[in-house]
Amino acid sequence: MALVLEEIHTELARERMDRWIDEGTLLHAPLLLQYEVATVMTEKLAEGRLSKEKVDEGLRIIDELDVIFHITPNNPRAIELARAMDRKRASDAAYLVVAEELGTLVWTFDKKLANNHASRHLVELIT
Repeated sequence: MALVLEEIHTELARERMDRWIDEGTLLHAPLLLQYEVATVMTEKLAEGRLSKEKVDEGLRIIDELDVIFHITPNNPRAIELARAMDRKRASDAAYLVVAEELGTLVWTFDKKLANNHASRHLVELIT
């Protein structure tokens, strides 16, 4: 979301994304990402904090990223990881499952996720 909304991490997110694109880095995410984006945009639109034009622009930017979406991550593993993180929802764990399956990193601005799990999972805090 930091790519398309003016947030604290927007500039850093854009710089990192430009670098990954220049390097030819393949971007993977669970399909859940699309729903999370739609949810945040819907909430901000409903609250009057985001215009319809900004929603359309944000969706266009995200569509152009050429992310490889994983339709069904290993849900039993996501539940296992969510419980290991003492979370009641498996959404963050879905990203970890995709990374585990690919043997790659999860890049995140979420300090709690990175601090709690960088030693057990391939999580890198973007700073």
